[in-house]
Amino acid sequence: MMKFPPTLRGTRESGKVVRGFGKNYTRPTFAVTSMEFILATNISSDNMAFKIPTNLRALVFDVDGTLYRQKPVQRAMLKKLLLATISNPIEGVKTLKIISAFRQSQEHIREQNIQTEDLARAQLQHAALKLGYAEDDVRRIVEKWMESAPLPILAQFLQLGIREFLNEAKNRNIHLAVCSDYPALDKLKAMGLAGYFNTIISAQDREVGVFKPDPKGLLLALECMGVSADESLYIGDRADVDSAAAFKAGLNCVLVTQKILKSIPPKTRVLHDFKALQHLLFSSP
Repeated sequence: MMKFPPTLRGTRESGKVVRGFGKNYTRPTFAVTSMEFILATNISSDNMAFKIPTNLRALVFDVDGTLYRQKPVQRAMLKKLLLATISNPIEGVKTLKIISAFRQSQEHIREQNIQTEDLARAQLQHAALKLGYAEDDVRRIVEKWMESAPLPILAQFLQLGIREFLNEAKNRNIHLAVCSDYPALDKLKAMGLAGYFNTIISAQDREVGVFKPDPKGLLLALECMGVSADESLYIGDRADVDSAAAFKAGLNCVLVTQKILKSIPPKTRVLHDFKALQHLLFSSP
């Protein structure tokens, strides 16, 4: 049986105080479980309906799949990797295995709600143990193919209307933040969007240490901006991750996605692009 390292031990402790951005942040107890969230998707009531805050002061964004179209980026990277595999088949196959295992490790850690101060290393360790590779080998491949190599092409695949939407929000003095599963600053710079965001939170920050749908990162983002949940919206692309995290944090959520969902999660609106979101939020009645 595979033994996982201490950094992969899950915890559901609440009331823990962590320090970040010069403030104390207390993680409250959350009564909403994943199963309760799933059941809530079938509840029809005014409390579960999506509502635009009457005093909208802040927007918090996911990054991957939300600010840019993730599938075209993944296809472009796969093509590049397959070409590299032709010249070095052994390294190429190893790289494909590591990337697949790394992504699977994230979903495992997410599903188990594992919390640790070094979430990045926990994911690397889990993937390395799964494959029987050295942790340094996994880190090298991940840094090259998942962190560095995609950066030059991200700007080609920005979501439709995203820059115009951010400009409109800035003009209205709305706080803009990012809450992503992975470090986002380099991606934002590569897309030419870094200047829009004053608050950038990652699940891998030591003050967070847990993937969405745990709401800890979202709540920290609100704390840093000095706004409340009922003054904010969260914008993502995944119902099971982004809508669930927003629901637990008390935010309404907009999913910007081309996917057709079988059911709409509570307190969620689904739109196809940022032009539609700009019309929804900023057009006069």
